[in-house]
This record gives sequence, structure tokens and C-alpha cells, in this order.
Amino acid sequence: MATVTTKHFSAVEYIKKLREANFTEAQADVVVEIIEQQAQTIQEQNTKITQLESRELATKSDILKTEIRIMLLMAAGFASMFGILAKGFHWF
Repeated sequence: MATVTTKHFSAVEYIKKLREANFTEAQADVVVEIIEQQAQTIQEQNTKITQLESRELATKSDILKTEIRIMLLMAAGFASMFGILAKGFHWF
């Protein structure tokens, strides 16, 4: 699975650390907002990847249904060829 994991992010703790590093409140708010937007984007991408992966996976039932359809088409083709040969060689 090609998803990206994220750790829990505490905006309050992060803002505190930024304030301790002499960021203004406005600067700290902007940094946290950007980080939250990036986390949201990652989550959306993970959701899209999961949806795509689940659509691409075939179940055993899907494969069996496809094989049965192919076998029915082959049987119909064989029956048609047999009918053509029977008509051509006057078997009936």
C-alpha cells in the first residue's frame, strides 16, 4: 500500500514551541495553518490511493465470473462451428 502515515499533531504544543523560539503569534498561526493544510492534503491523497487500490483488486468471484463467460463464449463458438461443418458436410 502506498500511503503516507502522519503522526499526531498538536497545534497548541507546536504554537507554544514557536512562541518560545520568538515567533510572533501571527507567524506561529500561519506555520500551524500550513502544516494542517499539508496534513489534510496527505489524508486526501491516502483516501484516493485507497479507493483506487480497492477498485483495481479483483475478487475470486470476479475472476470466476469472467472465466465462466469466456467458457460460454467458447462453447457458443464451438457449437456454431459444428453447425457450419454439419451443414457443409450434410451430416444432418
